[in-house]
Amino acid sequence: MIRTYDDYKELVIKLHEYFYREVCQYQDYMYTPSASDESSIKNFIENYIWKEHGENAAIEYIINFFESSYNYWVEERQDTFKYSQYGFSSIKLSWIIGKKAIKRYEKIKIKDSAHWSRFKRYIRSVVGTDVLDKFGVERDAKVITDTSFLTKVNTIEEGYKERFHNTEQGFLFCRSMTTLYFHKSEHCVLCKFKQDCKALLKDNWPKLYKKRGYE
Repeated sequence: MIRTYDDYKELVIKLHEYFYREVCQYQDYMYTPSASDESSIKNFIENYIWKEHGENAAIEYIINFFESSYNYWVEERQDTFKYSQYGFSSIKLSWIIGKKAIKRYEKIKIKDSAHWSRFKRYIRSVVGTDVLDKFGVERDAKVITDTSFLTKVNTIEEGYKERFHNTEQGFLFCRSMTTLYFHKSEHCVLCKFKQDCKALLKDNWPKLYKKRGYE
């Protein structure tokens, strides 16, 4: 099958949306490239994918790249504020396909196969394995999904909830930068916006809403 630049660009956008929705538990997430992201996409496709694998590169290779990049933020950068595994809404496509991401991926490629297999198993345990089915690629054996982190209090979020507790500014912050209402958080339980926040959780992240025991 012959693919055009627009075909690859659409694939990059759809993969970013898919991984973001599953990792961040934000099922309605839709992505529109900014001007800078258009440049990142162009560089990724023309100067990396096509250069390394030709202008008809396999879809699986690009999926592997996304798995590696998302794995970096989910597993290896859990000490950062914008840690995607906790559902922050600011993970950027440039973090996934930018020049630094390409350098990281090239380093992973030269490591032993055990490392390669480990990161694929980990990220697929978070996002599920149907990404490969969805994009027409034969997938590995299904793994058990471990999403226990979604039902634990995030200390990073708690610090900001305390700082802006019971204020309009705080509610705005929580709506954009946290995983919303969680009954295990004392700040959430005592917050005057908790009912509205819980409703937003149900509407925006229905999977997370159910994981936290709300029906």
